[in-house]
Amino acid sequence: PYSTMREPPALAPYAKASGKFNALSFAVSFDRSTPGLAPEAASTPVVSPWHHVALGAPGGHGYQMVVEIPKGTTSKLEVQKGVAGNPIKHDSKKGKVREYTYGLTFFNYGLLPQTWEDPAHRSGNHTGDNDPLDIIELGGAKRRVGEVVPVKVLGNLKLIDQGELDHKILALALDDPKAGAVNSVADLEREMPGVLPALVDWLKMYKTTDGKEVNVLASDVPDSADEAKAVITQCNDAWKKLAVTKAVPYTGFWLP
Repeated sequence: PYSTMREPPALAPYAKASGKFNALSFAVSFDRSTPGLAPEAASTPVVSPWHHVALGAPGGHGYQMVVEIPKGTTSKLEVQKGVAGNPIKHDSKKGKVREYTYGLTFFNYGLLPQTWEDPAHRSGNHTGDNDPLDIIELGGAKRRVGEVVPVKVLGNLKLIDQGELDHKILALALDDPKAGAVNSVADLEREMPGVLPALVDWLKMYKTTDGKEVNVLASDVPDSADEAKAVITQCNDAWKKLAVTKAVPYTGFWLP
């Protein structure tokens, strides 16, 4: 059931909050004590969860996600692409903070750092959504806002939203008790029966309680882990052109 969150969710110990929760002033920022930073973050005065956290997990095992919306919460928190340092803040509409009204999230939601869905890139009839890649972690632990979590990628569900292709990368934390047994969508269905159908329902229906239409997925069956990793590589390459070589003259984002 939906209810407004009155208290902020727990923060990662290296994430610092300012402003009032449930207000537009609320912001979560990061410093150089954040784990998993890329080498170029060593000298930066402002640490960005989008640009400075490395995509690859330490030791070359899997990827890193940055948690924006922890499991069991309703506040729609997200990295702000156009604000210095890219803090995590409330998403808003018409001056009001946004919440998920379809029910509590049963997963940890966040972004894959150092990725970008380039709106100039076409996949069939659809373009990228101009955001970092979204990632959904399906493990048992409730993570914290701003937490950097090493994960293994299992697959990808493709949400079609107003002509844009919005990838939802499916993952499991490397420290989850089931991580050793789950390496694919098939493993996920065997080890966590019911989770995938519930997620498909949630992605399709979560806007309906706000009076909007049912969302469309390209398929209810996720793409494979290898296909998901190919999307991650493509979006990492796009990010490099945006933020590293500056080959894409894009305005409106805060870039290091």
